[in-house]
Amino acid sequence: MIYEIIKIMFKLSSFKEASPIQHPRVEDYWLVPAYNKNDQWEVFVGKNHKNLYQHSKLPDEIQWRRVFMVVNCVSYKHDYELISNIELFNHDDHTLDEIGWKISDSWYTFALPEDFLLEIRGQPIIDYAKRF
Repeated sequence: MIYEIIKIMFKLSSFKEASPIQHPRVEDYWLVPAYNKNDQWEVFVGKNHKNLYQHSKLPDEIQWRRVFMVVNCVSYKHDYELISNIELFNHDDHTLDEIGWKISDSWYTFALPEDFLLEIRGQPIIDYAKRF
């Protein structure tokens, strides 16, 4: 019963509205949240804008980062644990600044070059979304 309540809370989390932010340490990079469930990826490429991919169709620029994260990530949360915005966009290991990090069983944050984000987004990134 408690697991079901936590599962419902997670589904109602604000991350359904997740959006990328400009990387605070790497110029021309964006931190892009992504959610994977049953090999169906939701990549949040803009405010209220997400791209859906089957696992086998993930772009190479995202795929190699995901593989690196899976191989090198030793500690992450389970899906029934709540995730904060701080965890979504911050980490302690600066060697991951241009790759990204795994947050939970299903949540990832990819560090993507701006030109690639524009390419998969299909439209310009609105200036007010940039962090100064």
